[in-house]
Amino acid sequence: SAFYRHYQGRERSTLRREYRQFKRKIATYERLMLREEALDPHKRYIQEFSDKRGLLEALGYLQGDELSTAGLLASQIHGHELLITEMFMEGLFHSYSPAELNAALVSVGYEPRKNEYRIKHKLDLTPVYRLWHSLTKMEQRMIGFSTVQFNDHVAALAYRWSKGESFADLLDASSIDEGDLVFAFRRGIDLLRQVRNATTEDPNIYGKLRECIELMDRDEVSIWL
Repeated sequence: SAFYRHYQGRERSTLRREYRQFKRKIATYERLMLREEALDPHKRYIQEFSDKRGLLEALGYLQGDELSTAGLLASQIHGHELLITEMFMEGLFHSYSPAELNAALVSVGYEPRKNEYRIKHKLDLTPVYRLWHSLTKMEQRMIGFSTVQFNDHVAALAYRWSKGESFADLLDASSIDEGDLVFAFRRGIDLLRQVRNATTEDPNIYGKLRECIELMDRDEVSIWL
């Protein structure tokens, strides 16, 4: 269209892609609104419960009326439990090094600010992105929206922090606000603690997660109680 003629090459392609994504989100929202308008409050609650139960069954978290091993783990994680559980069941908590695992966990649920750029890195987070994509599609299909978030904008900083770099060096390498970075790291620590507390019967994972926390919970990021 005439609108796109004002932009060149790559910028034009980016705008077209973002516009298509926006249209898909609007269409999804409109379908949800139509479905909600057709239901009274009681039926809406029953429908939401049924949809979410169906999702848990499809993921293998529910077997009849009983929680599976994955379901038990998910029930002990408060926030982003689907992606974290899938990461655990996929073996990523076992295969990633402590620094890599910290980078991945800080990215779970991370919400970059508007115009915040993603810091490039060479970490192999493809397996997590694959899980995120699969869960997103499944949630959208079965419950009409997605709750899963994974943005690796500061994964490189979490990795470098876990390798012992100073907080000042991290800030010099990015434009992120100091408070935002501390908050992101502390969120990652909280998720690590939740998984550690849910896997006390596995001494190898328990010890590894304790090491992950020790690498993250230091200096400017540490909370002294």
